[in-house]
Amino acid sequence: MSLTSFQEKIFDFHPDFYEGSYLDIFSYLNFNFSVFLDQESTNKIGRPKFSRSALFKALLLKFLALNASYRTIEAILNKNKELAESMGFEENNIPSDSTLRQFFSNISLKELNKINKILLGELHDLGYAKGRVIALDSTPIDAYCRPPTKRAKEFKDTDAAWGKAKCKGGWYLGYKAQVVVDVDDYLPLYAIITPANISDQVMVKPFIDPLKEIGFKPDMALLDAGYDSEDNHLILRESLGCVSLISPNKRRDQRQFSKKLINYNKKLLYQTTIDDFTPVKIRKKKYRKCCVVLQDQKEYKKYYRRRVAVEQQFATLKKDLFLEDHKLMGLKNIKKHVIMKCLCMLVIALTAIKMGVPKVMKSPKFFQH
Repeated sequence: MSLTSFQEKIFDFHPDFYEGSYLDIFSYLNFNFSVFLDQESTNKIGRPKFSRSALFKALLLKFLALNASYRTIEAILNKNKELAESMGFEENNIPSDSTLRQFFSNISLKELNKINKILLGELHDLGYAKGRVIALDSTPIDAYCRPPTKRAKEFKDTDAAWGKAKCKGGWYLGYKAQVVVDVDDYLPLYAIITPANISDQVMVKPFIDPLKEIGFKPDMALLDAGYDSEDNHLILRESLGCVSLISPNKRRDQRQFSKKLINYNKKLLYQTTIDDFTPVKIRKKKYRKCCVVLQDQKEYKKYYRRRVAVEQQFATLKKDLFLEDHKLMGLKNIKKHVIMKCLCMLVIALTAIKMGVPKVMKSPKFFQH
C-alpha cells in the first residue's frame, strides 16, 4: 500500500474506535530536519548509503517501541515492509542493528536539541506547547552497573555518582534527569541530565539560556521545595522574567505573617523586577518572602497544584516509554537516552494533533502497535 492510499484509508477514521500505530507517526510527520541534510555519496561500491533522516526514524522507533532492542527494530523493519517504506528504506536494504547502534553513538546532543527546538516550534504554530506556565522537577535514573563492593571498590560507569531519592528508598547510584514541562499541555520542553550527586538548587540557572533560545517567555514557574533558594527566585524573576512560585522549605521558615504583610506581597507577586537601586541581597530576600507568605493562601495553593503535570509526565515516561530501563553507561549516552524519550513525547503529541485526536497526545500506548 502506498503512502497516499494509506492516508486516504484512515482519513475518515473514528477516534473512539481507531487504534493508532507506528505507521501513523511516520506518515503524518516530516522528519527531513535541517540537521540531517545529507551530502550525496560518490562511492558506488557496496551497499547504498542510508539517509540520516531514515536512520533517525528507525532510532526513534527503537525508543518508541515497548523496550525494544536494536535487533528487534531490525526484525520489525524486515517484517513490516510498509513501515520500512514510510521511513525511507528501500526493499531488501534495511539497516542492521550495528548500523543503528553506531548512528546513536554518532548523533550529537547539539543535533538532538535542534530537533527538540524544531518540534516545539511546530507544536507552538498549532497552538500548543506555548510555555506560559512551566514546572521543573527531577527524577532519578539508575546506572547500568553494579554498585561498588568491599572487594571491587571501583565501578565501570565512572560518570555515575551516589544520590538520594525518596522513590528509591534512600541512596542510589546513577544520574538525575531535570525536565521542564509545559503545565497546560503536559509536554516536556527541555531536559538536562547530571550525576545523581548534583543538588537541585543549582539546576535552575542552566535552564535560563536554553529556554530563551527556544523562544519561551513563561508567566509563572512552579517548583518544589528542593529548588527553594533566594538565588533561584532572583534568577527566575529577573533573568527569565516570570513569577517564581517555589514551595518554601519549611525547615527554613516557620513564621506566621500578618494580613498587612500578606497584602503587600500579593502586589509584589506580579512584579518581576524591583527598582535597580535596591541591593541584590534585599531583592532576592523579598522575592522569596513573597512566596513564603503566599504559599498558605488558598488561591495560590490551587495554582501550585498544577505542578502535578511534571509528575505525571515522569510517570508516562517511566511506565509507557521505559525511561529507567537502559543498557547505557556514561553521562553522554544517558543524556541522549533521556532526550530521545522526551522527543518521543513531542512526536506523539504532534501526530495526534495532525490526526485530529488531540485527546491522545499524552498517550504513547495509542501508537505502540
